[in-house]
Parts: sequence; C-alpha cells; structure tokens
Amino acid sequence: MRVVIFACSKKAYLLQKKLEKKWKEEQPDSTVRCIIKCKSLPEFSEKKSLSECTAEYFNKADALVFISAAGIAVRSIAPFLQHKSKDPAVVVLDEQGTFCISLLSGHAGGANELTKQIAEWIGAVPVITTAT
Repeated sequence: MRVVIFACSKKAYLLQKKLEKKWKEEQPDSTVRCIIKCKSLPEFSEKKSLSECTAEYFNKADALVFISAAGIAVRSIAPFLQHKSKDPAVVVLDEQGTFCISLLSGHAGGANELTKQIAEWIGAVPVITTAT
C-alpha cells in the first residue's frame, strides 16, 4: 500500500511520527510518505502548498491520511475528485488522535477498513458513516 500522511500542526506532526512508526511495524511492505505543512515547523514544512502536495499524490497513493481539521482535508482533495472507483481512500484524524474519520472512498477504496485499523493502532474512535 502507498500511503501519504499529511500533518498540519505541531501536535499533528507528533501524531504523524507515531502513526508512521506503527504503520512500518504493522505493514512493512507499505510505502509511507510523510508531509508536514506547518508554519510553526518551518524546518520540516514542505515548501509547496498543501493543495500542490495533494495534487502530486492524489492519483499515486492508495490512501491519503490528513491529521488536520476535516475542512482542510476536504478543500485539499476537492479539485481532484473523480469517482469512487478511482479516488484513493482518504482518512482524517484530529490532532489529538481522538477521532479517525473515513472521509472518502470508504467502501470502494478501503477507507472504512483503514479507518478501523488506524483507530486501533493509535487508540482513536473510528467514525464511519457509510450507509451499507
């Protein structure tokens, strides 16, 4: 699985590191790319905009994980949405790691199962709204 984890704050960055470590332990065959986009972490922060970073990975990754407000994730992915059969799984975590939300491609793209897995790894509550 090819995964990109976006962190958008200092607290999100700390959770990103924890999640990256756990992902590599639990799924060593996965490729995990971490992107930090945070003004308060200029030494680590990506120079490109979050939208540009999302554009770069949207069609290359199997899953995008945003540790941010849901609105940030929605605005980041909106221009690239195609169809549930083509879009990657998109999962959103709050920076405290309290909730893990299946945001896009829940059933078809595997975001629902990924949400459950991530929630288990970090002790979050999985939030899945798929009707089926």
